[in-house]
Amino acid sequence: MSLSINFINSIIHYSNRYLLTLAPNFFNLIVNYPLYIVFCSICSIMGQKLLLDIHMDKIDRKILSALHHDARITNLALAEKVCLSTSPCSARVRRLEKEGVIEKYVTIYDRHSIGVPDTAIIEFMFESQDEESFKTFEDHIATMPEVIEAHLTTGEYDCFMKVAVAGTKGYEEFLINKLWKIEGIKNTRSSLTLRCFKQSYSPAP
Repeated sequence: MSLSINFINSIIHYSNRYLLTLAPNFFNLIVNYPLYIVFCSICSIMGQKLLLDIHMDKIDRKILSALHHDARITNLALAEKVCLSTSPCSARVRRLEKEGVIEKYVTIYDRHSIGVPDTAIIEFMFESQDEESFKTFEDHIATMPEVIEAHLTTGEYDCFMKVAVAGTKGYEEFLINKLWKIEGIKNTRSSLTLRCFKQSYSPAP
């Protein structure tokens, strides 16, 4: 399937080169240009139809990688980066969105600017390890914007959390006013990070 798409793109590429050879002759350019437009439109439609039922390939991964580094990249720039014409490139992005490969686009902002530059790592146990306790905890942290991540884990502690705080004072306020008020939590262990060596919200494709 990808071979067919590459074949269509190759035809459009060489058609572009042929059109350039006609440019010095104005009459030939005028005569052939409408045919060229029709031809490219047909190829674009065929390319979009071919994309409907294929699975992820190298081009899809290149698209994801480009969006991973810059989600605001234009379709034209993205198409150039992955060596596609604009219509098939746009169709691939829409398909990746529709299939849930691309879940959403988010804004990553400077945490210093909003007053929570520090990260607290918190681990703790649940008094009861059952779905009711997990659901109660999940409902509580859903209302806490400071909580960046929270995971049920294996090992000594039951839960791991990353929390955005404003220094030790903000960290203390979060523990006293929010986390410790949730019933069913015990044996809390926590620390503040000193430096972030790497941060990524999803692995690069």
